[in-house]
Parts: sequence; structure tokens; C-alpha cells
Amino acid sequence: MDELAAPHPRAALDLALLARALERCGWTGPSPQYVARTGSTNADLVAALHSPEPLPEGSVIVTDEQYAGRGRLDRSWEVPPRAAVTWSMVLRPGSMADRQWGWLPLVIGLGVLDGVRDVMSRSNGADRVALKWPNDVVVDRSAREGSAGPRKLGGILVERVPLGPGQSPVVVAGVGLNVDQDAAELPTPVATSLRLEGFEVAREVVLAAAMSSVIRRVQQWRSQEWALDALRREYSRECLSLGSQVRVVRLAQPDFIGTGSAVDAEGRFVVSGAAGDLTVSAGDVVHLR
Repeated sequence: MDELAAPHPRAALDLALLARALERCGWTGPSPQYVARTGSTNADLVAALHSPEPLPEGSVIVTDEQYAGRGRLDRSWEVPPRAAVTWSMVLRPGSMADRQWGWLPLVIGLGVLDGVRDVMSRSNGADRVALKWPNDVVVDRSAREGSAGPRKLGGILVERVPLGPGQSPVVVAGVGLNVDQDAAELPTPVATSLRLEGFEVAREVVLAAAMSSVIRRVQQWRSQEWALDALRREYSRECLSLGSQVRVVRLAQPDFIGTGSAVDAEGRFVVSGAAGDLTVSAGDVVHLR
């Protein structure tokens, strides 16, 4: 959408305000790199990881406008300029075993959820924010036209980036959170924004809270030597897809309808249906009620 069509004038990110917000959140990582407009912050970071200068964990690129962003299943992801927080972060899991990598996107989702709740903490309704498997940040409400929800507030794309012989893979996590859009600027009735949900908050504050919470979650998990038991219990409490009737939409395969019953040791979603259990590692999970 053209910026002139915005419901009210929107300012570029205020980097001084962002720095103050990060300081309040206890951020100790590198200062974010800001670009006014780019194709994809994930692609920018992946390219930077292959440059001679190594990027430390917590390196972030943030933009006011992303015109070639991708979501899961290679879908495009675009928002009006200056209406969302769109950013990507470098994470270096290092010692993580291969079987645990499937949990990393879920942990990043918990981190973004923490950050969103932080900025909502003084308002009613923060308890309605949750996750839809694997890591969509959602509001537990029906769609705006009355069909089943939840309403999607933001999404996360996690890419594993191999760096070469003798080097541990690096992760680039791209996050998009809708902050200021009105209903006409959103692609579907199951999308929403913080403003539509009644939360007027500066994008810089949202970004600082989410960045800080993601790195805190990953560092905490690392300090626990990537243990899963407590993490699975916590994720299960926060994931609306568990216990819900869902339809799994898969590429080149029939849809599968059942009830979300578990998340396994590799972070896959288990759906129990009339024909048995389906274990999902990739696909759309649509809530039916």
C-alpha cells in the first residue's frame, strides 16, 4: 500500500528512542543496523554472514520497508512502510545437537511472545496473546468476519545457514510484527495488529522488547544445555494449537483434520485424527474453532 494511504502519518524508526528502549531492556548485544528499505532483512544477514568480517550473535538488521520478504513455505510477506517492525537476528547455537534444531524456531517464538507481552503488560488483554504452531504470534480471538481465529499478529522465519568446513551453522531469524496497520491494510480477516487490538505502542519499544527477549530465551536454553523437558511443558502451555481442532494443509497431499495432541522431541506437531496420528514438520495449521 502507498504510504499516502496510511490511516495517519507514520514516522521512520527513531534510532535514539530505540537505543534508549534497548538500554531499558538490558540489551548488551551489537547496536542494530538500520536500513530504510530493503528486499529482505534475512537475505541481507545471510549475505553478511559470508563476508570476511564475522557477525556476533545478536547482530540485527531492521527496516522500515521490506519489499521481498518471505514467510513460511516461501510465501511473500509485505506490509505498508513504517507500519510494522521487520527485523532479522543472527543466532549461533554452536553446541546444539542436530535433533534439537527443530525446537529453535519454537524457542524464538516464545521469545517474541515474551516481548509482545512485555509491551502489553499494563493493558487488559495481554493474556490473550499466544502461539500457533510452530511460532506464529497470535491473539486468541475469532477472525474479524466471525470465522475461527486466532488472529495473527506476527510471523517468524528461521533459516539455518551453513558457513563451511569446520564451522558450526548459524541461524538467521526473521521476525515481522504488525504494529500500526488498520483492517484495510491487512491481507486476511485472521491477521491483526497491536493497534487493532487496542494497544498503542511505539514500534521502537516493541522492537527492543522482542529483540531482548529472543536473545534471552536462546541464552537461557543454552545455559540449560539445550534440555527439552521444561521447555516442552512451557511451550505446550503457550501453544493454542494443542487441544484445538485443526486442518493441516500440505503441499501436494490431502488436508488432514484432527486435534493437536503433542509437540515431539524434534519440535514437530502431532495431530490425532480418525485415521490415526499425523506428525507435521512443515505445513499450514488452520484452526477450525
